[in-house]
Amino acid sequence: MPQRRRSDGPRTFVWVRGPRGPEPQIWGEEARIAGERTRETVVLATRELSPDESRLPLRALAARYPAPAETRDATDD
Repeated sequence: MPQRRRSDGPRTFVWVRGPRGPEPQIWGEEARIAGERTRETVVLATRELSPDESRLPLRALAARYPAPAETRDATDD
């Protein structure tokens, strides 16, 4: 039986709020189950990836799906 590679499962391209602005990430099903999404993680945008898109590098996905404009929250001050 062939081994399943991490990129074979469902993947989601995610923009999260980072310390210096939006940061792109790729989340796999295993990471979501393991708790990659935490209360501290602020998700700005998500996009389910097709099998072809899931093979693209993070830089290519970030260029294809740019970060959304962030709105400042009153609690950020």
